[in-house]
Amino acid sequence: MQYIFFDKDNRILFRRSDAITAHFVHEELKHTATFPDDPQKPIMRGMRVGWRDRNGNFLMFEIRVPVRALPDSTVSYTAEHICISELMDEVVQDKRCYGVTASDALSRALEDTEWNVGRVDVDPVGSDNFYWIKAWEAAVKVRSGWGVRVWPRITFDGTRITGKYLDILSNAGTFRGVRLQLNRNVERAGVTYDDRNLVTALYGRGKGEAVGTNEDGETTYGRKITFDDVVWSKASGDPADKPAGQRYVEDVEATALYGRNGRPRFGIVEFDDCEDKNELLSLTWDELQRRKVPSVTIDMTLLNLRDIGYTDQGLALGDLANVIIDPFRIRTQAKVIRLDEDLVSPENTRPVIGDYMSDIIDKILKTKKAVAVSQQIAQAIPESLLQGYIDTAVLQIMSSKTRRETLADGSEMYVTDDGAKAVRFTGAGILIANGKDSTGDWNWRTAITGSGIVADMITSGTLNANLIKILGTGTTLNGTSLTIKNTSVAANASVSIGLDGFKMMVGSKIIGGFYKMSNTIRAAFNMLYNPDNPYFSAIVGASAAIGESAQGIQLNWRDASAGFLGPYTSGGTAASGVALRANGNLDVSAANGQMRFHSDYGGMTFTFVGRNSQGYETDLSFTAQQVWNAILATGQLD
Repeated sequence: MQYIFFDKDNRILFRRSDAITAHFVHEELKHTATFPDDPQKPIMRGMRVGWRDRNGNFLMFEIRVPVRALPDSTVSYTAEHICISELMDEVVQDKRCYGVTASDALSRALEDTEWNVGRVDVDPVGSDNFYWIKAWEAAVKVRSGWGVRVWPRITFDGTRITGKYLDILSNAGTFRGVRLQLNRNVERAGVTYDDRNLVTALYGRGKGEAVGTNEDGETTYGRKITFDDVVWSKASGDPADKPAGQRYVEDVEATALYGRNGRPRFGIVEFDDCEDKNELLSLTWDELQRRKVPSVTIDMTLLNLRDIGYTDQGLALGDLANVIIDPFRIRTQAKVIRLDEDLVSPENTRPVIGDYMSDIIDKILKTKKAVAVSQQIAQAIPESLLQGYIDTAVLQIMSSKTRRETLADGSEMYVTDDGAKAVRFTGAGILIANGKDSTGDWNWRTAITGSGIVADMITSGTLNANLIKILGTGTTLNGTSLTIKNTSVAANASVSIGLDGFKMMVGSKIIGGFYKMSNTIRAAFNMLYNPDNPYFSAIVGASAAIGESAQGIQLNWRDASAGFLGPYTSGGTAASGVALRANGNLDVSAANGQMRFHSDYGGMTFTFVGRNSQGYETDLSFTAQQVWNAILATGQLD
């Protein structure tokens, strides 16, 4: 298949036919693909890509998230149909569409845009108001409010785009005679019951009562009509009993089945174009019959019959099919609600059959709103950015194509349609796998329990340090620095990596590293440290303050200075010698019982400080030469 790439103004840039993978998810109007990374034909964000489908229709998408992978040298992207990207950039200010056809309402929504109403297969009458919303939101409101299907169509003459249309199609679905049966042409099936929208009693509201006119002469409306004074009686042939003064109608049989402690489950329905109270009650009852039972989704995956040769049994999004699943005692007619078309290998296309529970277009709209809201929150409150990303990811994951399996132990497992990934839910926690091992068993790499999350890897484009806390033995991370304690060296030893550089610390003292301080790049000192005696350390290169100034070795005890050993100067001249200074008593000893002092020319002076017999402190000083002279006088040495 040939893919045509355009710039943002729909000018053709190049053509490519080398897609590795390519999919079109119909219900999401989403396209994904992977191509070899070609520098001569680079795929960039904001480009547009289009192709003709097997029916000759031209489809066009805007690339949102291109990702390049190494060492594979590929580029993958996600793209959305241009009807979404373009109409989400247009605003409908105030269009009041009361009692008009679907085509009229859609035409008003598309005014002043490049899109027009196209083919109209059905054109029912309905009512809604488009007030300061995006044009795409208005188109979605036409779909839901008028009960039609809105589908994009683009005309392309081979060189340029000649038209952009939104067709209005029937939402009833087309039955093509397809019969789907487990163990015949259905690979797998699962049934989901959903009662979140179930009600057993409904309040009905109709058109507002006319109360006057505005400055433009238009009718203004007040409180909406209700049917509280209408009486129904089953004895008189009405479908339910509804006494005067009761503003809701109840299906008592449904309440008996699905009510809560015998109480009805209430809901509200509005018919803005209904002006008659009796008609309003009938319409409300009909709506109650649709909403009084749980929604049932029959998730099925099957071979696309048209692709394997059964032309008369082909399926498309929205088509109807007869479904037979004997183990679940299900015999019904359901729609194709999901269609993930494989553009590279059409035989791998897998339609999914089920009740039409929700509209993926609405999900896309909610996703876009979630992204916009999370970005706004991030600017005002950075701490909320992570939650915005999570909300967006949740919506995207919920829109994926997945089958559900119930295991023998009662746990449930959700597996992607291609069988490559799985999530398992149990009473003890959640397991996540991104593939299987060599034995064919799931390779569970992430576990979530009440105690926390265990994972072999966390991948992300950006980690916001203001939102992350790393819990571990002596490890802390904040917005500006990472500190790791090294208890194998000392209880108070640590490494700090921050905006100013790299530091090795003992307590509050810098003992090594390379960092910036007072706009000066500094190389830290070296420390002599004995881990067997954590109280003592020596810093080589510390200011020793011997004499007038010195650089030597600083001795420390319990992080406090205990003395110095280093060169000293006198009067600012060159270094005159080496001195030892102790804070407190100085003990000099030798392990082998010998002590040696050496001085050139015997110029060493010893000074002893002590107390004489009268108890007064006094000094006794003599030079090394005097000691030698005294020894020589005894005649004991030559």
